Amino acid sequence: MRRIAFICAAALAAVAALMPGARAERLTVSQYGILVPTLPYAIALEKGFFKEEGLAIDGFIQSHGGGTSVRNMLASDLPVAEMALPAAIAAFKQGIDVRIIADHANTIGELVWVAKKGSPVKTVADLKGKKAAFTSPRSVTEIIVKTVLKRHGLLDQTETIAAGGIGAALTALNNGAVDAATLVDPVLTKRGHEYQVVFAAANELPNLSWAMFVTTAKYLSTNEEKVRKIVRARAKAVDFIYANREETARIYAKHWNVSEAEAKAILPKFYEIRHWKRGEFNMQGFATMLEGMELVGALEQGFDIKKVLDDRFQPLLKEKN
Repeated sequence: MRRIAFICAAALAAVAALMPGARAERLTVSQYGILVPTLPYAIALEKGFFKEEGLAIDGFIQSHGGGTSVRNMLASDLPVAEMALPAAIAAFKQGIDVRIIADHANTIGELVWVAKKGSPVKTVADLKGKKAAFTSPRSVTEIIVKTVLKRHGLLDQTETIAAGGIGAALTALNNGAVDAATLVDPVLTKRGHEYQVVFAAANELPNLSWAMFVTTAKYLSTNEEKVRKIVRARAKAVDFIYANREETARIYAKHWNVSEAEAKAILPKFYEIRHWKRGEFNMQGFATMLEGMELVGALEQGFDIKKVLDDRFQPLLKEKN
């Protein structure tokens, strides 16, 4: 009888594992494990916030942004994703029924433009007549550097060059091909002593909405409660980050493959600028990004961001757990 009971229990477990509700799912997160804004997802996974909401999310589909994030989301069984605002708007303009349901960062974070140590390029003003690298055409880095140069009256007096990536930009700087290049953590903290910061994007554009939580109108119409649970799990993670700095540093170290000492050196700047947010829409932050998108030719003037926004989860995001 015991053997029969064991066999029955095993069979039921096997059947349960095959049921759609029990199948593990992966969430699409652009730049996961690379950029610090994605940290709340690691927290939600480690602390069991997804499980608390009854979700079977056990990992993430990582991409380097742009159209790849959109394609990954659409190809996934769970078509919900974090991606940059330009990628979401580009998808919308291509006829994909994307909807932005949350706005996940107060600033662009640690992104800086650096020059070689000892270079005469020490401030934005010093970029006049110089060359500054960004990652790729119509990327967030191009939007930022051109918006900053425009606001300093230097857009037509500084040559901006698409390097192909952050690593490639730094290589171009080291080889003398450009005078300033993009840099982010953990390299910024690990090797920052080799360079001098020309400007920090968060200082120049302190109010910037760029990391969006996105799904499709079709998926949202039939899975609103499931999406709500994902939104709530991430919001719990953001609250945890601000309330538990020591454990947050340990989780960051694990998922970013750095030491705990390095994690504790990297994260304080993000707390200072209140980088992570629960998801409240920031219309001024949207306006700054749209200005930059127009500047790089990624958007026509007068685009109405409200056409892409869905605010049904905003009351939840404005009230802490």
